[in-house]
Formats: sequence, C-alpha cells, structure tokens
Amino acid sequence: MKKYGLIGAGGYAAGYVRQFLTKKESGEIDFCGVVIRHPEKLPETVQKLRDAGVKIYPDKDAMYAENALDVVAIPSGIGTHCALTVEALQRGFNVIVEKPAAGSLAEVDRMIEAEKSTGKFVAVGFQHIHAPDIRKLKKMLIEDVFGKVQKITVMGRWPRADKYYHRNNWVCRLHDASGTPVFDSPVNNAFAHYLNLGLFLSGSAFEQSAHAAEMQAELYRARRGIETFDTCALRLRTTGAAEITCLLTHACAENLNPMLRIECEKAAVSWTESTSWTAKLPDGKVIPSGEEPTPGHDNMFRLLVERAEGQKNFMCTLGIAREQSFVIENLHRYFTVTELPENEFTIRPEDGQHAVKNIDRIFDEGFLQSKLPSELSVPWAKAGQKVTV
Repeated sequence: MKKYGLIGAGGYAAGYVRQFLTKKESGEIDFCGVVIRHPEKLPETVQKLRDAGVKIYPDKDAMYAENALDVVAIPSGIGTHCALTVEALQRGFNVIVEKPAAGSLAEVDRMIEAEKSTGKFVAVGFQHIHAPDIRKLKKMLIEDVFGKVQKITVMGRWPRADKYYHRNNWVCRLHDASGTPVFDSPVNNAFAHYLNLGLFLSGSAFEQSAHAAEMQAELYRARRGIETFDTCALRLRTTGAAEITCLLTHACAENLNPMLRIECEKAAVSWTESTSWTAKLPDGKVIPSGEEPTPGHDNMFRLLVERAEGQKNFMCTLGIAREQSFVIENLHRYFTVTELPENEFTIRPEDGQHAVKNIDRIFDEGFLQSKLPSELSVPWAKAGQKVTV
C-alpha cells in the first residue's frame, strides 16, 4: 500500500481530503499526513482527519521528515506549483498537482525536466480528460469515426461576486505576492478545464493535446481593481488546422455551465458535463456516448492510485497541460485588456456581482456562430489581431 501526503485542506483542496479519506478507509492507500498551516480555521476537517488517523503537520518539511511518501498531492496556489512539485520529485515522490500546471511555460518546463531526471511521474488535475465519456470520445476522434475535427466551440458563464475576488492575494493578478507569474483569469483557473478539453480533443494522438499555431483574442474587464480580465473571447487555430473558439465570463448575472460543440467532417458532437455527449450524423442519426456523465474526479483519483501501484495507465501529463499554459502565456504576451465603460455593466449591491449587459445573448449568438463579440458588431467589442505563435 502506497503512502500519500497532501499539502493543503481548505478550499479546493477539500476535495482531495475527501478522496484520500475514502481511499484510506477502503484500504487502497495509506494516507499519512496533511499540511494545514492554520488548523483552527478548519476544525471539522481536522477532526475528520484525526479520527481517521491522519496526522496534521504545520509545514511540508515536517511531513516529509516523518514519512517516506510515494505520492504527494499539491492543490495549492498557482504560484507555488513549480517549486513544490520540483522539490517533491527530487525527494523521490510522485506528484499530482492541481491545474494549471504552473504560472509560466518556463516553470512547466522545469517541472518536466525534474520529472525526467528523477524517473517519477507528475499528474495534473484536469479531471475532465480522465472521465470515461471523454476518453471514449477522444478514442473515437483519433480513430476517425466522425472524421477530422474541424472546429470546437466552448462557452461558459459562471458568476463570481466579491467573495471570489477576495479569497486570496493573487486572484486575477499577473503575479503573486512573491513575483511569481500566475496569470490568473477565468480561462486559467475556473474555466481552464474547458480550454484544456478543447486542446485535448483536437490532439492527433490519444495522449496528446493540440498545439496552438495562431491566436486571436478579445479580453475584457468590467470589474475594476483586477489586473487581468473577467470576460474573454478567444480563437485558436492548431497546427492540425482545427479551430477552437472559447467564450467565457465571470461578469454575468445568471449561471450557464460550460458546453462544447465539436464539428467534425462526418458529425457534430455536443457535450456538457451533466449530459455527456451525443454525436449527430448528416442523416440525422444520433449516437450517444453510452457512458454516464461525470466530472471525472473519481476516475482521476482511481487512476492515480493505479499509476502509483505501477500500472502504466493514462493520466493528464505535464506535456498535455503545457499546451494550455502555452496559450495562456501567449495570450498575455500579445493581447491587452479592454476596460468596459461603466454603462455597459451592472453591479449587484448585495454581493458586488458584476454583469455585462446582454452578455448571455451575445455569448449565445457567438456560440451558435463560433464568433467573437467584435464579429457580432457588439458596440463595446474590440477586435484582436491574429497572431502567429
């Protein structure tokens, strides 16, 4: 039975606690310890861990000193991913690090080099590509069941109010307090999964994502005080000539969970997390995925345990995650943020939720036509030039 450690237990890391406790109780792993810097802030979690016999540590060094770990999980802030991952690898541990892989391409490459030199593995927590229905779809796409992928369109609207922007000191910042790049934004955090999913599904091999060759982006900011943006429209053209369009925002009044449309030579595939996917053929025939819809978390952690036990199964690699980081770094290198006029958005007084006027209609139309706001003649929209990367 392999030994597991975890750095962090609050926020998103709470999901790792649940998964590891479940696997400890079932006898699949030896969940040894958790680093919690402020245990007084998480009394219920701390009690559950202690009841299960999991030791609480004040820092990683204390946990590492007492445990010869096989796997360490790092669901921490973006700016810490590289340093923590490289150190863990050099200590002889395998790693699962939360998405995105890191804040810059240079850091992702450092992680890849450390992985190669140590012979350990790094898995990245892009859970959707571990889901059975997505894996089945990717296999069918590379086997040319639906013909070549021509176009993928992604849309999502997730409101995020003041509380979200106050949860840490690097949200929607270019760098964290230490100066480490984070490039935090909707497309590099909450919606990062769906950009990654588009790249993965348009990749030419099963364990490979597509590489962006050309980019065009429109970045907008309704919320004042952030450095990056809360609304974006992005189009990529991959080296395989597929087109990927993403329409994503946190500046909206109503929630719309992400959806994808994949246009292939022989079918149009539609996907949401709650319904899985269906493929519609030119003759009207509909092919369902045949899999239960799932966010992929359970499968990702199952695969992690199997991988740690020596099985050579597929997980999201640093190579796959690097393609998402490549897009993000070039997004900030070549495109600037347009600050929306105050008369183009509203602010909900009770929680500070910003909402761009008519963003639901604009994005719905953009999704149907695979168009950016400037191509829909939206008055505040500013077209971005196409850039070869």
